[in-house]
Amino acid sequence: MKDFVYSKNAGENKFAYVIDDGIQIDVKNDEKIDEDPSSHGTKEASKALGRRHGVQYVASAGNETKTPGRENIDTLPKACEDKYTPIINVGAAISEGSQADFSQAGSKLTLYAPGRVVEAAPAVAGIIATYLSLDQSPWDGSKTGKDRVQAIKDHIPTDGSSWIRKQGSNVRMIWKGATEADHNSVGAHKCDDSSKKRGLCPGSPSSQPSASAQPALYANRTI
Repeated sequence: MKDFVYSKNAGENKFAYVIDDGIQIDVKNDEKIDEDPSSHGTKEASKALGRRHGVQYVASAGNETKTPGRENIDTLPKACEDKYTPIINVGAAISEGSQADFSQAGSKLTLYAPGRVVEAAPAVAGIIATYLSLDQSPWDGSKTGKDRVQAIKDHIPTDGSSWIRKQGSNVRMIWKGATEADHNSVGAHKCDDSSKKRGLCPGSPSSQPSASAQPALYANRTI
């Protein structure tokens, strides 16, 4: 991925944990089905982990906005987001900076990330891991536990880590800090003949964030 520019630290010595329904590698066929539709235990464990140990929880906003009455975040654990539980909820956006037509939003949404054919929430989790690997984090590094989690969440939607790609919209997209100069220095976004034939050479963004920044995960391809 020559068009993906990142810092040398690249999240070194940091871990991102996937919390989902789980993986069973030793399976025996049985007529009975073991289901956990709400994952309540996982939800409570993740909340406790963040409060006690400063582990940031990043969740997908959900993909049910086309269902009447479900335009906003409405499932667990993301619906638990409040001042006591600073979960980062990530909506999906398309490359030009608009909300994806399937992505849920609402007052509990933190920000957006590219999410048409890729997963939005893991991109944000990865960028947080990169921040954590820096010698000096962009938030108050002395904070611990829930205060640290809140500091991370407060920073993510600021101009230092996100931008509004489509002017006039309220869709704030994650940005990892790479500037136009950073991209040019490694030859990123060079359009070769193969890319031209496939129509994967969009022009430069008509509007740029401060410091001529490029959005996180943006490359010379449609999303």
